[in-house]
Amino acid sequence: MTQFGMDRHSGRWISGWASVAQAIEVLLTTRYFERVLREYVGSPLPALLGETANLETVSKFRWAIAITILLFEPRFLPTQIAMTELDRPGNSSWIIRGKYRPRAHLGDLTEAGEVTLTIGASGAGQIVAG
Repeated sequence: MTQFGMDRHSGRWISGWASVAQAIEVLLTTRYFERVLREYVGSPLPALLGETANLETVSKFRWAIAITILLFEPRFLPTQIAMTELDRPGNSSWIIRGKYRPRAHLGDLTEAGEVTLTIGASGAGQIVAG
């Protein structure tokens, strides 16, 4: 069973990989305890915004992306998370490669292929699924 939902930007119906990409976008931009019902769902990423862009912060950022996806989005298994751009003001872009598992939320871990997400400053902060 594929999950269906509504695109939060356009209001159109989405399903499949587009639904997963949107779920990851919501997860990565939600602070812990921000939600009313499932307050445990969220990411440490928002707390890292504004930190000095050094090696330690970049490592924490990569860890935050990985742990958030692994904990809360079973339909995507990240295999590579890499920073592709970092400018002087500290804006960064990231590429996340992984395996799409469309029925993992039902316990079926069969993979449907490799997919890529791009997030960051060059994409105006939006996640681009490919």
